[in-house]
Formats: sequence, structure tokens, C-alpha cells
Amino acid sequence: MAEQITALGLFVNILINNAGFGTYGRFEDISSDREQEEIMLNIASLVELTHQFLPDMVQKKDGIIVNVASLAAFQPGAYMAVYCASKAFVLSFTEA
Repeated sequence: MAEQITALGLFVNILINNAGFGTYGRFEDISSDREQEEIMLNIASLVELTHQFLPDMVQKKDGIIVNVASLAAFQPGAYMAVYCASKAFVLSFTEA
């Protein structure tokens, strides 16, 4: 995506990482594939988009990244283990 934006002569100076979804239920009842999809969207895509756009922001000394977590980032949640853990990652990654 970053290459296409650059090819168009555009510059991203605001990146809002707000995509995400949560699963709910007993951990052993939720499919591993669905949990992996949740991790990929809530964590991996946020890290990848930050990798794609932060270097140009730093180089140009212009830009802001907003990573949206959740109150779930501050506590473990019954029946939402992966969601809460993924949002805790977002909070920790952002603060780091």
C-alpha cells in the first residue's frame, strides 16, 4: 500500500490504526483460525502499517499515528482472552 501511495505522489501524514474485531466465548470453543485472523488484524496489520508509513513521517518530520486500543487493554477479559491480549499489545506497542 505504501508503494502505491508513493507512486501516486501522495504522503500519509496521519495514520489511524483503528481496524479490529473481537471473538467472544470459551477459548476452546473458538476456532484457532478465527483467533489467528483476530491476531493478524488487531496486531500484525497495525505493526505493518506503522512500519510502512512511520519512516517517511520521521524523515519529513511531519506526521502522527493514532493506535486505537480499548479499555480491554487494561484487564484480562473472561470469554475474550485473545481480544483483550491483542488490545494490551496495542497499548504496550504504542507506549513503547
